[in-house]
Amino acid sequence: MQVKDLNVNQLIEISLDEEGTQLINLASRIEEVTDKYLHISIPTKKGQLMPFRVKQKIIINIHNKGRSFQFNTIIEDRKLYPIPIMLVLKPESLKEIQRRNWVRVTATLPLRYCLTGEEKSKIINLGTTVDISGGGICFITNDPIEAEQVLDMQINLPDREPVICQAKVLRLYQPNGKNSATTKVFSVYIDITEAQRDRIVSFVLEKQRELIKKGLL
Repeated sequence: MQVKDLNVNQLIEISLDEEGTQLINLASRIEEVTDKYLHISIPTKKGQLMPFRVKQKIIINIHNKGRSFQFNTIIEDRKLYPIPIMLVLKPESLKEIQRRNWVRVTATLPLRYCLTGEEKSKIINLGTTVDISGGGICFITNDPIEAEQVLDMQINLPDREPVICQAKVLRLYQPNGKNSATTKVFSVYIDITEAQRDRIVSFVLEKQRELIKKGLL
């Protein structure tokens, strides 16, 4: 991805470039692109604008086609009307990064899974997500499952093609032990294409923006 590929309505994440800050990975969007500046929406939390100030240094992350890019910039101006935006200096280049700390959002989505590898099974089990990120998924199921199992998984995202991937069960939470009717499963993707991961990341960012608009985040 190059600077020329930055477009209006592109979802981004903003972090304040200061040690100890709590302003990290906040959802935003590019509202306008000029020769010198990017006009980006000011992140909000529970209906309140986050306290970004002119001349502060920020870090912007962008996800595109399963890859993550980053650049550093400076806030040159703030405007509240007609919509709250910040003007930041347009970068000369983007740096590709390896993403480790994925943004996670609460979401209730249907999924299907079965055992894979040597434990391959034709039995299709059903589950419902609790939360999801570009790195893994937490879901609940009423079907038998064990830690360390590898699953062939289909996650049904709204308004998108289903995500097909493999995930490994890291741990389980069963409120009543083995007698629990429902099991909460914590898993991580171990075989997923970048296109599939990008589909998840796009959903997560959109979901995050919806929660912010509703004042729930």
